[in-house]
Amino acid sequence: PDETTFNTILNTCVRAKDLDALNQAMTLMRDHKIKPGVPTFNTLLKLYARAGKFQDALDIFQEMQQTVQPSIVTYNTLIDGCAHRGDMDRAALFFDEMLERGMNPDICTMTSLLKGFGRSNNPVRAVELYEAMKEGGYRIEERTRYAVINACLRGNDRHNAKRLMREMIDSNLHIRAR
Repeated sequence: PDETTFNTILNTCVRAKDLDALNQAMTLMRDHKIKPGVPTFNTLLKLYARAGKFQDALDIFQEMQQTVQPSIVTYNTLIDGCAHRGDMDRAALFFDEMLERGMNPDICTMTSLLKGFGRSNNPVRAVELYEAMKEGGYRIEERTRYAVINACLRGNDRHNAKRLMREMIDSNLHIRAR
């Protein structure tokens, strides 16, 4: 087996949110003397962040930096994990670190930040970021629009939520009902 084989197993553990199986797979990986690369570390980060074990994800990130360079996927995973917890101060630190390393935020980065501003009840920051994204030439995806609208609704900013929905209607974009 090689790293790709183990990454397939690890991704299955992520989808199942099965930490025990993941630990067994990592033990086998070590037994076979296969060193984890960026994809393996990113998979581990994703599982720990999704499982609510964010300190474990931070420990993995520290270990990762000793052997390989984090990628934009690494930072997006960490930012998303912070945003999911509403920890926008830490998300901002990872965002700044990503920029310092010369990485450009992508639509995944920005959408995670928008979701985080919603979870932390900060619709003003969400709308500011969304407007900056439009001005910066980002291709705004449906999930990005819904993230900013949800941030407005969570933060009781009905005015901007209605304005953004009107913007979608005026652009002939479909509005989903839940």
